[in-house]
Amino acid sequence: MSATHYCDGARDCADGSEETNDACATNSGSEFRSEAVSLRVASLPCILPPYPEHGAYSTDIAGAEPGQGYDRVTLSDVTCERGYVARGSTSREFSCSLGVWTGTVPRC
Repeated sequence: MSATHYCDGARDCADGSEETNDACATNSGSEFRSEAVSLRVASLPCILPPYPEHGAYSTDIAGAEPGQGYDRVTLSDVTCERGYVARGSTSREFSCSLGVWTGTVPRC
């Protein structure tokens, strides 16, 4: 059998032996054939938390609202209404990438 029939995705031998992993692993150079495959990897979204009671925060995404999901997002500038003080984390920014947050938004 011609080398062009090995690992071409078509079963040329009755037992399919020219398409096995072992047969294809030994082909190299011009004898090896492959197809490019594009995959979209599912990622966990970063769901924006509710605004703190009596407070708010900003994000690096224009128009972002609590409950929306993004691959990556950064919260900053947590502010509290007059008469309330932020309690909790002292960090000024909270980032999320693929569903993992760097901290917890303070409460007011």
